[in-house]
Amino acid sequence: MLTIRPLLTAAALVMVASSPFAQDKVLMETDWLEFVKGDKGEKVGAEVREADKDAETGGSRLVIAIPKVAMDDPSTMEEVRVVGQAPQEIDFFPEYEYEWVDDYDNDYYGLIIKFSEDTQYPIRLYIESNSGFIR
Repeated sequence: MLTIRPLLTAAALVMVASSPFAQDKVLMETDWLEFVKGDKGEKVGAEVREADKDAETGGSRLVIAIPKVAMDDPSTMEEVRVVGQAPQEIDFFPEYEYEWVDDYDNDYYGLIIKFSEDTQYPIRLYIESNSGFIR
C-alpha cells in the first residue's frame, strides 16, 4: 500500500502530514509527477524538465516547470505544498534545498529541488492561498 509522506518544508513550502486542505483554497494541483525527465501532468501542464543524480554528492535534483497560463491570478498564490508518494514508511527524509523561480522569458514558474541523497519519489504540488491572506 502506498502512503503519502511529507516532502518539503520552509516558509514557502510547508510540510503536509495529512490533507488539511479544507481550510485553504486550493488554486490548483498537479498530477503525480514521476522523477523522470519529460514527465508531464495533464491537469496544469507541469513538466519535469530535469531529473538527475549528482555523481559527486550522491544526491538528486529535480526541476519542475509550471506554465504561467495555468494560474488565473498569480498574486493569490501564498503557498506551494509538495507531497511525496513513498512506497513504504520512511523514518527520516534526506536534507534538501529548494528554489522557486520565475522564468520571465518563457512564461513559466519553476521549482528546483536538490536532495542530499538519491530520492526518486513521485511528487504532487498543491498551489494554495489561505483566505486570510487574500485582499
